Amino acid sequence: MLPQIELSATEFNFGKVYYRSAVVRTLTIKNTGRSGTRFSFALAQQDESLPKNWLTITPQSSYIEAGADVEINFQVLVSDEEAHKISIPGKSEFALTCILIISLDQGRDYFVVCEAKYQKSCFGCSFIHLIANGHRLPKDEEDLLVVPPKSGDPLQVGDSRVPIQIFWLCWALRSLSMKEITFDETFSESYFHQIRDCLDNGKPQELVERRIKNGCQCFIHHF
Repeated sequence: MLPQIELSATEFNFGKVYYRSAVVRTLTIKNTGRSGTRFSFALAQQDESLPKNWLTITPQSSYIEAGADVEINFQVLVSDEEAHKISIPGKSEFALTCILIISLDQGRDYFVVCEAKYQKSCFGCSFIHLIANGHRLPKDEEDLLVVPPKSGDPLQVGDSRVPIQIFWLCWALRSLSMKEITFDETFSESYFHQIRDCLDNGKPQELVERRIKNGCQCFIHHF
């Protein structure tokens, strides 16, 4: 008799995903056959324009005894390499989709669909891309109704020689005093996420309000 398994789900929607913010979903595989079996994952189909490593599967293969089950973690994470490839000018989000095949030793194949929508960040975009955007934030690139900033607000107008995000960071660093900054200091992911959100949402004042002093280091390190 051929080995058989049962999947807790065959479609996984990760929703909106953000730069360097991991999202995890869990698949449970139950062995409903009469004997143990080994399974393995492989990529069945994915558009060539997508990065290769946006989805991580743990474990990718294992052995399941009859009647037992195993949990598989699917993790979506867009970091530097992935973001550089999918941060296309003119788009504020990018669809990530793939079909996975689960193969059983001497058994049939099963299929799982994973999809997510990456929300573009200033991180992962080139300087040229950001300068070309002017005052327009990555999240607003598809919005044709974005109102230009008032000329009387220098914080929103910025400096045409640098991306507006760099201008905001320099302004925040001057406001917080450069003397207190240590560029060799490590920082947590949650700390970085605060900086990312301030820049991506056009809220430079919060860099000062939250006293985010190592923003320049984070920005340059991840660009």
